[in-house]
Amino acid sequence: MKSWIKFSLSIFCSGAAFFHSNLVQAQEFERLPELPGIDTSQVQYVPGETVRDHNLEQVIIREIGRDIIDGIETRYSYHKMDLNSDGYDEALVLIRNSAVCGPTGCQTLIVQGSSSGYESIVSNYLSSGRWVIGTDTKNGWKNIYKLSRCPDDISKVCYGVSQFDGREYGVSRVISRITLRGQVVLASSESHLLQPQAFQYSRCSQSDEFCYRIGDRGPAVGRIINLLIGKGYYQGNNDDIFGSATQTAIKNFQRDLGLTPDGIAGPSTIYQLCFSNEIYSPHISQHRRDQIGRAHRICRTGLLNFPEMLE
Repeated sequence: MKSWIKFSLSIFCSGAAFFHSNLVQAQEFERLPELPGIDTSQVQYVPGETVRDHNLEQVIIREIGRDIIDGIETRYSYHKMDLNSDGYDEALVLIRNSAVCGPTGCQTLIVQGSSSGYESIVSNYLSSGRWVIGTDTKNGWKNIYKLSRCPDDISKVCYGVSQFDGREYGVSRVISRITLRGQVVLASSESHLLQPQAFQYSRCSQSDEFCYRIGDRGPAVGRIINLLIGKGYYQGNNDDIFGSATQTAIKNFQRDLGLTPDGIAGPSTIYQLCFSNEIYSPHISQHRRDQIGRAHRICRTGLLNFPEMLE
């Protein structure tokens, strides 16, 4: 997969900006409001990520639904930050879409990171963003300070702290006096458009069938990648994009089967990919063999003739 380069950006402190030689681009920030008893002078405003994250987008799509994204413009902003000091960044994501936004804010996710990419969604809130990721912790995870409507007067905003309870970040507890220390996230102007479902599939030369090659994208490519994962030829996250890692996996698969290693998933390659490894076992019953045969025909027909129908 293409390895995205994270750009260094201008970082602003509350009240004044400062310059660092590695910072190349400024972003505007929505500042934290000043409230009696709340000192925000010690926080640092952190720029949002400037590059789209296709793996994270798959998490967002699964969470709010492809039908909503296809029908309503959806934008997201995000930060990567290691909240639990395990060496892997979590993703903090603010999603802006009229279907997932309401009077109390927009859908905001915390997605846990791991060695293999993103895992489960740790927490799912409606919020206005502008979270302070604190320097203090609870159960090994950093505390999160956020703005929300005051429970006793929803016309006003309050600061609250949300702490990790061992499984997720719990409901915010209102705080009335504190000096906030940490980094402000989900407050910058950086956002990314989540594209409606787009198919880009290649035709085989002089054929009505489809051949998949580098640059193609969509659910059919995702299906091919999953087949490669199942056969042990592909490692990493599946973003439905036929990139260089997919091409390499296809070539290795083709070499092992004695096919021309051109890196293109054409009819012969798809024919072999669609077979479950179980078919080669001498111990399966005829009934199971027939089931695998039917699944193979469905897989092959879908990929070669009707990829736009795959989800």
